[in-house]
Amino acid sequence: MLDNIKRLHVFGDSWARGSELAEGENTFGELLSNKLSCDEFNNYATSASSINHLLLQFQSFVERTAQIESDLAEWTVLFFLTEPGRTFTIVDDTTVFLNPSGGYGLKQDSQLEETINTNYWKYVHCDTTSILTANSTVYNLQNLCKHYNICDYYVQGWTKFEFWPEIDTDKIYKQGKVTCADLIQGNKAGGGHPNQKGHQLIADALYKWFRDEPR
Repeated sequence: MLDNIKRLHVFGDSWARGSELAEGENTFGELLSNKLSCDEFNNYATSASSINHLLLQFQSFVERTAQIESDLAEWTVLFFLTEPGRTFTIVDDTTVFLNPSGGYGLKQDSQLEETINTNYWKYVHCDTTSILTANSTVYNLQNLCKHYNICDYYVQGWTKFEFWPEIDTDKIYKQGKVTCADLIQGNKAGGGHPNQKGHQLIADALYKWFRDEPR
C-alpha cells in the first residue's frame, strides 16, 4: 500500500541526481516523494556513476543508516539503472568513473583520468561483460534488499538490456521495457539530462506504478 511508503531513498547517476536542474527545481525522486507524502527523502545518486557503483551507494546508505537505527524495513529504495557499459575504478583512493563521453572524478590529474578512460573503452570494454556486470549488480541488490527487508524498485535509464530469469522483473518498471528516456518525451536540458518537465513525467509514471502495483 502507498500508505506504507514513508521513507524513500534514491540511487543512480546524474539523471537521478538532478544534473542541469535550476535552483529550486526538483528531481523525480523528490517529486515522487512529495506525491507519496513521504516523511523522509534522501538522494544518494552520484553523477557520472555506473550500475555497479549502485552497490557502493547502497552500502554507504546501509552503513550510515545502521548507525542510528537497527531496522531498515521502513525504507523504500529506488535504483536508477544507467547505461550498462559504464564502470568505475579507484585511483589513489579516488573514484574514477569511466564513460563513453569521458572519464570523471580524478580532478587532480585529468590527463591520467582521460588515459584510463580511453584505454578502458579501447581495450577492455565489451558488451558481454557489461551486461553480465549489470545483471550481477541487480541480482545482488535484490538479495541485499531482501536480507534487510527493504522494499526495492528499479527503473531503466535510457539503455534497455535483457535481465536474467533469476531477477524479479516485477520490481523493474515495465519489466525494463520502458526507460526514463521514453518517459520524458524529449523534455531535456541542453546537456541531455531531463529538465523539470522531464523529471515530473518520470515521477508521475513511477507514482502510477507504485499505486497500481503495490507491494
